[in-house]
Amino acid sequence: MLVDAAGVEHVAEQPRGHVAVGAWGRFVDVVSRRYWVLVVAGVAVVVRLPLMGTPLDPDEGGYAYIARHWAAGSALYGPGAWVDRPVGLMLVFRWVSEVSYTAVSLRVAAAVAAAALAVAVACVSRALCGPRAGLFAGVLAGVVLAGPFIEGYELNGELLAAAVGTWGVAVAVWWSAGRLPWGWLVLAGVLVGAAPLVKQSAVDTLVAVLAVVGVRAVATRRVAPVAAVFLGVALPVVAAGVWAVSDGWSRAWFAVARFQAEVAASQSMADRVSAVASSVRHVSPDLAGLWLAAGLACAVLVRHRQLLWPVPVWTAAAVLAVVSSPFGHPHYWVQAVGPACVLAASMLPGLAAMSVGNRRVAVAALALAVALPMVSQVTVLVRSPAARSVALTGDSRPATDAVVGAWLRAHDPSGEPIYAFVGAAEVYLVSGRDTAYPYLWYQAVERVPGALGLLQRWLASATGPRFVVLYQSPQVVEPKGPLGAILLVHYVRAAVIDGYVVLERR
Repeated sequence: MLVDAAGVEHVAEQPRGHVAVGAWGRFVDVVSRRYWVLVVAGVAVVVRLPLMGTPLDPDEGGYAYIARHWAAGSALYGPGAWVDRPVGLMLVFRWVSEVSYTAVSLRVAAAVAAAALAVAVACVSRALCGPRAGLFAGVLAGVVLAGPFIEGYELNGELLAAAVGTWGVAVAVWWSAGRLPWGWLVLAGVLVGAAPLVKQSAVDTLVAVLAVVGVRAVATRRVAPVAAVFLGVALPVVAAGVWAVSDGWSRAWFAVARFQAEVAASQSMADRVSAVASSVRHVSPDLAGLWLAAGLACAVLVRHRQLLWPVPVWTAAAVLAVVSSPFGHPHYWVQAVGPACVLAASMLPGLAAMSVGNRRVAVAALALAVALPMVSQVTVLVRSPAARSVALTGDSRPATDAVVGAWLRAHDPSGEPIYAFVGAAEVYLVSGRDTAYPYLWYQAVERVPGALGLLQRWLASATGPRFVVLYQSPQVVEPKGPLGAILLVHYVRAAVIDGYVVLERR
């Protein structure tokens, strides 16, 4: 919704002179008005196909493993299914794993989520800037979300939460444009209220919806729309709270809130700034064009004294959520793709009114935003699988999962429990093996009270795992403790696979 200097809102119209000419122009008009959903969803799926075989991330495999045990009867956040992620994310992984507990099913689910997010982005842009901008924003989102360096091919919390929350923003914007009654704002509230239950940091879409509804409420002095949003937000939050109380509030609160707070507090400000800077460098091959186009769009809006409400607020909230999250993982930036694409596409309606030079710069920036993620895919796919994994994540573990899984199946057809020491949770899914140790990630082993002692006792006991795959050194995990000695006494080297030692119980 464009807001002029007088504060009057209106849907952007194409300027005079911007008339579709020729067969190509007529084709674009037809597609942007009739078939835009199919085109946007199709592009979002097709551009991800080259990455379908990319190895699983430890988080993806770990979440699927936990969700499977939760479905089998283990209490979520309990000893049999411990995880530090909200229940909404685990519900998605449970649904996917019940359909098919495979890496392919996770990749297919990620493609569906990316298509849903791209269509939602198109809806927002369509309501704000018209059909052509909506089509371009959706296609741009689909392409950028397939960027390999932002790990958009993964089924991660940022992708799922953004898909849910962006649909809430779309409902609110269409209401603001006068195309939906205010009762639909309950649905908008439900969607943006559910997003943080998928990923804790996903509050940017809630901020965007409150910005839309708040401005209109102040202008019209109506409280009902705001009340409808808060009612919608309360529904998933209260439902999650009731479930947590009935299933064990203290466990859920520790895992999702206290543990996450402790992990975040463990980083110094200097380390956090360094991590964010590193993530910016890592994702720039995918996002540099989008950042340039969004920056130019901001300059155009400021120059014409227009405000693409609430996109600047939404973008700022998303970027703040990214940079304030611990460790600076590249996939955090998935959360900011949606608003940046809407911002970039806002230049399209005004292209005809620009000078020739400015128009060329704007078109070049938009073309670059689309092209760079595709170039990134090519530069990654020409590498070997091992080099590809290191280039994308800085981690060589996922590239060895298939070989490790095949070795375990060949040397233990009965499928006894194993242990990926201490953090390669995807190995359990890939190898088709279970583990009796509940903490699948390094941070949990290090910070959950009693976790390290439990690991020592399990490895030393007669019921310990038959095979232990060493992904981290015992001296790194516990520099001054007995962990290394326990492995030395109770296990012998059975194999070395791509540099990773496999130990077998004596």
